[in-house]
Amino acid sequence: MVIMKVIWLLCISTLLLMSVVSGQFQGKQGKNPEQADEVPKTYQLRTTDDMTLFVEERGDVSNPTIIFTHGYFTSRLAWDTTFTSNRLNNYHLVRWDLRGMGDSSKDTDVDKYNNLDLYANDVKLIVDDVLTKKGNTQNNQIFLVTWGTGSIATLSYFRNFTGDKISGYVNVGNNFQSFKEDNIFTEYSRVTIGGVVTSETYMLILDSLKNLFNRFTSTNNPFPPSTLSFFIGIGAYAPTESRLAYGQLDYDFTGTFTNLTIPTLSIYGDDDQIVNPEHSKSVAELRPNDVVQVYPGIGHVPMWEVPERFENDLDRWIGSIVNPKNNNKEPNETQPKQPNKPKQPKRRR
Repeated sequence: MVIMKVIWLLCISTLLLMSVVSGQFQGKQGKNPEQADEVPKTYQLRTTDDMTLFVEERGDVSNPTIIFTHGYFTSRLAWDTTFTSNRLNNYHLVRWDLRGMGDSSKDTDVDKYNNLDLYANDVKLIVDDVLTKKGNTQNNQIFLVTWGTGSIATLSYFRNFTGDKISGYVNVGNNFQSFKEDNIFTEYSRVTIGGVVTSETYMLILDSLKNLFNRFTSTNNPFPPSTLSFFIGIGAYAPTESRLAYGQLDYDFTGTFTNLTIPTLSIYGDDDQIVNPEHSKSVAELRPNDVVQVYPGIGHVPMWEVPERFENDLDRWIGSIVNPKNNNKEPNETQPKQPNKPKQPKRRR
């Protein structure tokens, strides 16, 4: 009975995801000039506990590699604007689905999702696969870019392994402590992600996801309906067990982040309604010599709200590490005492 219920939910989720993805791009006339021509390669990697991770990549593997990790309740498609951008054509780009999400394999065992060591092993699997492909190429630099709650995977990797294979880490609205700590998530996120979204009532899950994703952007620049439906479809495809597991996780990665021996870039919006901007600010201050970019009037998804700025900042920072002689390091931006929330222009993608 349980198996049939899971199959039924996955079938409905698949149909919903297919419809919203088509709706997301409906109405575009011809090719977006900012979008890359290349057709990405897709493949699967098998984990240490016999699950499969779905991976997508594009670009020349001999170039510096950027590995994008998404947050909970989404998939690799959360990086769509960045992954498909022409501005990053000089890199080898990799994005993947966390276990139990997107096109990675699903399991009804909650213990497949509440073990931080498994997430660490998953990231290592991706990194090692890229290094194998690079072989003896001159450029073996790899940068990890993580958004939101995807931090649990990347920071678990840094905690368990040396991280000496990584050239830099970019955190985008990351949370470094679990729900069991105060002042990390906004109160709405604590209730929604930690409670209602874990319900087994399917329509309640969808309504909760809709309300959650409505909080992703700045209050001044909400998602258009097609993009909101796009994210709901992605979130609906994650099994209940993975949502239940997230509420069980107990972690504090502030020490791991502080002790990293590689350069870091912290990006967050001062109107983030998911991860408290004060949390992001306090964590960024743990590494005073590294770069911090605070986006005024921007929410939890700067890669969607201001894609051009986000991609340029990412490219400039990575370029300063790949080619340090050309490094014109900009001073850190500080959190405004009274955040200005201007009306943001509509996304041009």
